[in-house]
Amino acid sequence: MLPAYPQRRPELLSERAGRETLVYGSGQGAVHALNPTASLIWDLCDGAHSLAEIEQAVRLAFAVPTERDLAADVRATLAEFQSKGLLLG
Repeated sequence: MLPAYPQRRPELLSERAGRETLVYGSGQGAVHALNPTASLIWDLCDGAHSLAEIEQAVRLAFAVPTERDLAADVRATLAEFQSKGLLLG
């Protein structure tokens, strides 16, 4: 189950690499490369933004059509972060 206010693990290191974000330190030397959309979602995983707020930010940043089920896409990205141990909880 996804947290209502996702929060990235504080011990993880991240850095920008062009339009992507590289996230380090989730164990066994793993490096995760996030595309621009996932990077924005990652940035908003600060424990202060709700799922709805994250969805709205992505919709505005990338001009996503209203008919697109963006909530499902955001949840899928967050679930991927969670499965890789990048989020608290």
